Amino acid sequence: MSVFSGWVFLNSNDVLKQIIDGRKQINPKLSLRSIARRMRIPSGRLCEILSGKRRLTDYYLEKACAALKLSPEEMAQIRRSHFHLSESDQNRRSYGVLLSDRQIESLNDWKPYAIMSFLGTISYEELTKKAEMPYLQVPLIAKKLGLAEPEVFNVIKLLADINLIHWEKSAWRPTHMNMSTGYDVPNKWIQNGHLRDLELAQQKLFAVPVPKRDFSSITIAIDPKDLTKAKKMIREFRREFSNILERGEKHDVYQLSIQFFPVSEVTE
Repeated sequence: MSVFSGWVFLNSNDVLKQIIDGRKQINPKLSLRSIARRMRIPSGRLCEILSGKRRLTDYYLEKACAALKLSPEEMAQIRRSHFHLSESDQNRRSYGVLLSDRQIESLNDWKPYAIMSFLGTISYEELTKKAEMPYLQVPLIAKKLGLAEPEVFNVIKLLADINLIHWEKSAWRPTHMNMSTGYDVPNKWIQNGHLRDLELAQQKLFAVPVPKRDFSSITIAIDPKDLTKAKKMIREFRREFSNILERGEKHDVYQLSIQFFPVSEVTE
């Protein structure tokens, strides 16, 4: 669930939990065990669904509707927030929801990663003390990262919608789910993402003093047979680089971009 600027965005698990909580307020004797018995499923499985650890499939949704005798309005509320994944959609599954093309494209950009990284800094923790509501944090995050407020709003909503962050104790917290999209991304979106990385680097070239950054390059002649090895070495370096630098106190968000491309005409 994410709470934002007076709106509440709930997935189907959250809506079901909200309905059950309402039923329990009316009838304090109602228990999850009794509801699970009516649904003819183990109580532990119902707890997993309500906590978001298990997806609310059509199978469990129909059982819940029958067991709780949901009104048409309640059923419509759940179905509006319910993402159905058919077998043909399995290759587009990510974070328990069905991603739209727009969401996939948005993840191929540096901004979601910058915001996710910033949420883990001491600077963000200090920010939460000044602004305890999500809509009040947007302009402060935008100012810190040099982004427009609508951009920050849209990215945070995306990250919350796909379960990468959740709102807890006046702060956005990572869910520690995998940031990888998990399927092949169209080449044009990868290229657009790379272009935005280069545009960002170009902006910072003159905006950030040399002592606060490092831009370097080398030009070498290689055997094309070693290209796969070179790309693997770059990935391993990025991993080790992140592991070392993320150990200390986090105050600022940095981006490392590595470009490795042919200057001469590529041989077959």
